[in-house]
Amino acid sequence: MPNLGRLHPSALIKRAFDGWSARRSDSLRIALQSLVASLLSYAVLAAIDPSNATWAIFSSLFTLQKNFDRSMRYGLGQMAGAVFGTAVGLAAIHAFPGSEQSMLRLGLTTLITCGVTAIWPATSYGVVAAAVIALAPFAGVSDAVNRAGAIILGSGIGIAVSMSVWPQLARQRVFDFIASALDDCSELLDHFSLFDQQQNRVALDALHERFLQHLELARSVSIDARVRAHFQSGVTLWSALSATERLWHGLVLMDRIGAAHGGNFTDKDREVLMDVGGTVRSCGSLYLSELAAYVRGGQAAPNPDACRRALNEAHELLREEISDLAAHDSYDRYRALHSVLFGFEQVSANLIDLHELLLRGAR
Repeated sequence: MPNLGRLHPSALIKRAFDGWSARRSDSLRIALQSLVASLLSYAVLAAIDPSNATWAIFSSLFTLQKNFDRSMRYGLGQMAGAVFGTAVGLAAIHAFPGSEQSMLRLGLTTLITCGVTAIWPATSYGVVAAAVIALAPFAGVSDAVNRAGAIILGSGIGIAVSMSVWPQLARQRVFDFIASALDDCSELLDHFSLFDQQQNRVALDALHERFLQHLELARSVSIDARVRAHFQSGVTLWSALSATERLWHGLVLMDRIGAAHGGNFTDKDREVLMDVGGTVRSCGSLYLSELAAYVRGGQAAPNPDACRRALNEAHELLREEISDLAAHDSYDRYRALHSVLFGFEQVSANLIDLHELLLRGAR
């Protein structure tokens, strides 16, 4: 059995390159979008309101996020925040005029706008808009309105740039994380054994932890998804994540069964289990790798028929072994074999359920 702690150098290089490529892609995307948004904001404001060009530039830069859905949420939030903050600032000046009450106005506007921001974080720019007005009571209403207009315009430019310059929807990031989680399950299944787990315990636990990290990242990004937040068949991102987690639960079950019952098998049991386990590992791992490539995009949907037949044959072989148990056989052996059968059935059922959910129609 391969030692998970010493993966093939090519696999390590590919994994490192994929991680570096993803980080580099995000950095380059944000950098390019920021360049375009700042230049465009400056050009537009230089033509219509040069005095507020800085506000528009800052607003456009703060709008840009790692995906368009999040950029849109932050941009719209900044627009709402600019309007609300301006209204609060002007109201504070009307209620408490004069430079001698600046600290009172600042405290009041900060309290109100921060309270709103605590509920809707995307409106945080309203805190700045209100504070500027509170500290400059003689600037005039027109200046405050023009400033709010520049913030709104900059936010709109940021949204437009996020949508048009190297765009990425939140759903695609979720697809990538789901695919990575499926790759983790494939690797777990490929290297899993009911015997001799102790020498690979640390590495197996690391694989489980990596899966959970990918799952958590997928869930956090799926919260941002607003545009086409589902598969083309109508399956929601959350349903796909739940099905992926159920598949992992089956692998965890097999992992624990091996740790608890690995010493209760006879030599004949081990031969059968190695045959059955090899079939489940080979067909399941290959299918999960193909499914991950499909979820990422650009690959044809895998056909599960061969994998389903292989799994059914493996289950029948294991059932025959259990049916041959004599009445005087060890209860521990009987319980161990039934546990393995149940675990294999769970993994197989979860695998097929995941296929039927993700491939209910074209993505």
